[in-house]
Amino acid sequence: MTPAFIVIRDNTPATAIPKGAVVAMGNFDGVHLGHRAVIAAALEMGRMHGRPALAVTFEPHPRRFFSPNTAQFRLSDEAAKLRLLAGTGLDGAVIMTFDKKRAGTTAQDFIHHDLIERLGISGIAVGYDFHFGKGRVGSPSLLVAEAPRLGIEVDVQPHIDIDERPVSSSAIRTALAEGQVADATAMLGGPWFVTGT
Repeated sequence: MTPAFIVIRDNTPATAIPKGAVVAMGNFDGVHLGHRAVIAAALEMGRMHGRPALAVTFEPHPRRFFSPNTAQFRLSDEAAKLRLLAGTGLDGAVIMTFDKKRAGTTAQDFIHHDLIERLGISGIAVGYDFHFGKGRVGSPSLLVAEAPRLGIEVDVQPHIDIDERPVSSSAIRTALAEGQVADATAMLGGPWFVTGT
């Protein structure tokens, strides 16, 4: 990660959070081509308005919280995800802890408390199928509906297809599990990697 790439966590003081940022929000497992379209939209929005652009993501992955006893195949752990996000040109990432409290937060409370009050966002980019908040009630359409009242800009990215197949983290996991490395690489936009000791 470059020194300019900032990482904001739940315990980061409010004074250290750049207000007015544009955010790309998602789980970003693998930071694949679909994620990169969302990130590119946030970067463009940030450039247009002279604002920093950040990723908002969640750790552990919500699937891990809801199914703790089920084996989880992640494309990128937190360190790898931050490394990939830093390589996109974003100014930083907001890592929100996904725990019982966050899982129980309504979509409206998440928008008002986390996005508007704490982060002070001016714009947000999401994928067409991204959901958030208790019961996954939060959706791109909710953000679009709330945008005028909140005074924020919202960009919803459509799905990305390769050879008429939608790009998704689950499709990449399936391709890797089946040994279709070339397909996974195409959807990721680069080679999949693992690190460890």
